[in-house]
Amino acid sequence: MSPSTAELIRDSLPLVGVVVGGVLGAWLNTTSETRRWRRQWMFETYREQRDYIGQVLAAVEAQFILLHRFGDAARGRGPVTSQERIRVADDEWRRVLALKGTSAQPDLQHAMTSFDQARSDVVDAVNARDHPGVDASLDALIDARTRMMKSVKTYQDAMTVHLARHVHPLRTRTWRRLRGQTLDYL
Repeated sequence: MSPSTAELIRDSLPLVGVVVGGVLGAWLNTTSETRRWRRQWMFETYREQRDYIGQVLAAVEAQFILLHRFGDAARGRGPVTSQERIRVADDEWRRVLALKGTSAQPDLQHAMTSFDQARSDVVDAVNARDHPGVDASLDALIDARTRMMKSVKTYQDAMTVHLARHVHPLRTRTWRRLRGQTLDYL
């Protein structure tokens, strides 16, 4: 190697280091920003899902209480519920039911459909003044509500484990796995 080549390499080596360092730094920064954006998007999506599920559960509870009162009124055990309260609960139920295709996961969609069918059966039995039918349809309504609650719990447990990867540092996740523990907490 000639002295001029060695001198050229010696003079350009710091420049090469700066260029390589700049490229590597830019790549790391971009990767970090992408990861941060994805994490933020995932948390926002989960928050929207959680809010929708809260609205669904509130509507289910309102329907559940009203339908039990309908059953009691049909059997002569209680007062008739006001039409305004029925209208508000029905409007809210229709609203969350209309959004189920875009805002709910498949298990919750099936549970909402079965709850709506059980709801319809209760209303039909009450309108027909069929006392044994009212009791049977209210039992089916309780089962549909329980399926919905289980669906929500399963979804939230899965999301908690999924989100834990993005919240806890690698050393915490690794340590918990080595000890045989799950990441089912946030």
